[in-house]
Amino acid sequence: MRRRYEVDGVVDSEDDDADEPLERAPLPPVRRFTAPVIGTRTLGRPRRQVLQTTGKWALSLSIADGRPDPAQAFLIVLEVVDESPAWNQGLRPGDLFIQFGDLDRLSFRLCGSSLSVLRDRIASCVESPLSCVIVRGPRLFNIQLRGMRWDHGVALGAVINTYPEPVPGKAAAKPAPTASSCSELQSAFERGLRLGLNSFSEPHRAA
Repeated sequence: MRRRYEVDGVVDSEDDDADEPLERAPLPPVRRFTAPVIGTRTLGRPRRQVLQTTGKWALSLSIADGRPDPAQAFLIVLEVVDESPAWNQGLRPGDLFIQFGDLDRLSFRLCGSSLSVLRDRIASCVESPLSCVIVRGPRLFNIQLRGMRWDHGVALGAVINTYPEPVPGKAAAKPAPTASSCSELQSAFERGLRLGLNSFSEPHRAA
């Protein structure tokens, strides 16, 4: 007996015997896709394979109540790596943080205004996302940031620095950087910790 198969509604048969029962062709095996490896040439991106898939990297941006107050901002996003968790969750260059997890401007200052105080929060944000509030232009947004696990640590996939830039003791005050000028702050990349403040103790060197 020769078998006839029906695939996507089209009957394919080796003979014209229409009396024989139809049997559906077996489905192809399911392919399981993992997160792609991010490039390594810029921003000190890790060279190793991603250990976590992109299943949790979903857009998490939502409009928040209230008026934005840039004076309350203490962190600025200088750059976001394409297709990183931070990018997929809605973070963009020029965004100003007025809340980063449990930190606000005052508590950040009490911790010495050091970016290193963010490492513990970044390290735990794979399992528990960081609830943040950002200023973008004339609007205030809530955003949930979840990190990406590499085999050497956890990263968000963004270059973040303090805002405004600290002014040396007796130096004349400089205007604070604005969202429109962030793309021009190339030198600030070296001062900011790369890739969303990796949680490992040794800073990763750029390729």
